[in-house]
Amino acid sequence: MDDKESAQKTSSKTTARHCSFRVRVKIPVHITGLWIPIRSSDPLTSGSLGAGLLLSPPTIVDVCVDRSGDGCEGLCIEPVKHIVKRCRVYARVFPVKGYPLASGFAMSSSLSIAVGIAAATALGLPLEKGLEFAHEAEVVSGTGLGDVIAQSLGRAGLVLRKAPGAPGIGRVESYAVPRKPVLAIQLGTMTTSEMHRVLGDRLYRDATPLLARVYENPTLETFLDAANKFSKLARFAPLYTEHLDLFVRKGWSLGWYVKKRVLVIVVEPDRLEDVVAHLERLKVSNAYPLELQPKPLEVEVDGGD
Repeated sequence: MDDKESAQKTSSKTTARHCSFRVRVKIPVHITGLWIPIRSSDPLTSGSLGAGLLLSPPTIVDVCVDRSGDGCEGLCIEPVKHIVKRCRVYARVFPVKGYPLASGFAMSSSLSIAVGIAAATALGLPLEKGLEFAHEAEVVSGTGLGDVIAQSLGRAGLVLRKAPGAPGIGRVESYAVPRKPVLAIQLGTMTTSEMHRVLGDRLYRDATPLLARVYENPTLETFLDAANKFSKLARFAPLYTEHLDLFVRKGWSLGWYVKKRVLVIVVEPDRLEDVVAHLERLKVSNAYPLELQPKPLEVEVDGGD
């Protein structure tokens, strides 16, 4: 993997372990545009209301699981550590195709989904239990509230989170949208906890009426307009905002928004080169080419060593 396809390793061990099961999980990218945290005393009923886009190409994660002991090798972020400790399994976690952590690409939840499914498989539990493990780990670790359910149950480009909670408890609705190219530009890093500290009560005040508009009219255009307004209210927008708005006025782009530190631009196919050239003149880099044509969550399992 090159730097754009990998996330920084946070923990690793060099000793090889027996592999009871090998699991490859392909998880669609989810970049939310509006969200309202809903917390309870139970991580499985905690979550968020919101709306976001599912995108391809997916994150691809290989996980090798040993049923004896607990521990982690490879990309061992906090929610992954939570899962292996809770399930008493040993996991080797290696992204094949990935995106930056702590930016807004839902990379943390993608890793959690892959490891949760692998742990459930090794323990003879259904896939749904693995998704519960993933959601619980994200909530307890403070790395996410609504990505797991959107990525695992979403079936089209626009996904609305209508009830909070883990898959099987929460509820999502998916809406088909036109197939369009998307540029996702990493502006920096920001953890989920940091984002919520920065937004405070403004998150509820500003996002609630905008999300209500999307619920009433779940189209790509309505979502992009509402997410754009929220990005500006939250002061997530980059310094070159006027250029992004110019893309929309010229008909080059359907709209744009920012989640944490990821700028999302939905582009008209015949204007993609124009947008890229303009951004290059602005010295904008770290662009990831994506597409509003997601595939559902895919899982491949073999028996291991």
